[in-house]
Amino acid sequence: MNRDHTTCVVIPMKAPQQAKTRLMPFLRRTQRESLALRLFHNTLEFFRTEFPQLSLLVVTPSAQIAEHTRRAGYHALLEDQQSGLNAALRLATSWSLCKGFERQLIIPADIAWLNRAEIRQLLDQQAEGPAVTIAPSADGGTNALLCAPPDAIPFAFGRHSASRHLRAAENASLPCQQLRLIQLQQDIDQPQDLPRALFPMTAEAAPYV
Repeated sequence: MNRDHTTCVVIPMKAPQQAKTRLMPFLRRTQRESLALRLFHNTLEFFRTEFPQLSLLVVTPSAQIAEHTRRAGYHALLEDQQSGLNAALRLATSWSLCKGFERQLIIPADIAWLNRAEIRQLLDQQAEGPAVTIAPSADGGTNALLCAPPDAIPFAFGRHSASRHLRAAENASLPCQQLRLIQLQQDIDQPQDLPRALFPMTAEAAPYV
């Protein structure tokens, strides 16, 4: 298998004990932790089986997650517990740049129905040269961000971040696309999302539109 030395996939992952806090009224701490770990393991397995040629970096404050990542054959970067998501991603981006990657795909660890065709479509969007591709979440967040180079725009993850990332690309005069990918829009953050987490579809079975 030939490695793609141009693209790094970055997966930010909270400490499992601190994940899925918006589900606190509906799930016990141990249930939230178990859910976060299962989604994370599913994400690593998806990229291992469907995109083994891609390099993958997990940025996390959790030594447990970092150790699991390394055992799975991927890179792990420990961040400051208090740094926050955007600071963690800046740390990961510095790593990607130091390793010589030309572009970086940021994707969360809580997509229940990762779909090979959607990720392939996302990766195939950018021609040579600087560009940004955004896959918004259903609520206007950013569920995937592909940047060439990795530091093409400043990160603004959080509520309604897709529009902020779009403006950042426009301000930098970079070509930018928004892809509304059916499965990639759906993360697991709210109570109504739980059926997808409990009955996740495989990459082969998930419908692609």
